[in-house]
Amino acid sequence: GAGATAVPGLVVDQSAAGFQHTATLGTAYAGGPILTNDGKVLARSVKIDKERYARRYPTRSEFAHAIGYSFTKLGRSGTEQFRNDPLTGRRTELIGAVDSLLGERGVGDSIRTTLDTKGQQAAIDGLRGRKGAVVALEPSSGKVLVMASTPSYNPNNLDQGDKFKE
Repeated sequence: GAGATAVPGLVVDQSAAGFQHTATLGTAYAGGPILTNDGKVLARSVKIDKERYARRYPTRSEFAHAIGYSFTKLGRSGTEQFRNDPLTGRRTELIGAVDSLLGERGVGDSIRTTLDTKGQQAAIDGLRGRKGAVVALEPSSGKVLVMASTPSYNPNNLDQGDKFKE
């Protein structure tokens, strides 16, 4: 549902995204998007055929370590794993079972992180291709503003076997 989310420092807000999924086991779903604090899309679902969706990551390697990935064959990591239930519209087992029996489709939530687009890019630029990591927190709240790591990977390529290619 809408409102604040208790993810230590990273996820601060959720709102209905209008993405739908089916509640039946084994059926593909479209998850809600994951966004930066200024609304930049970090992950979204795209329809690949009549019944299936795939996750795509428009920022490629820039936020890969913080956002993670979600693939049927490979599983999930990062924010994709930790916030899977709200992203897919799953509420509780009872509500999911009732919705499934009624043939209703759930609505996946949009996840807005505290990650800052400009700060993330500044951290990556500052690393200058060297191995390392940068994490920046807002001291007053503990919000994670930057979570950069190099080398990185392009999560769009993971399901193609090219794990660390741009």
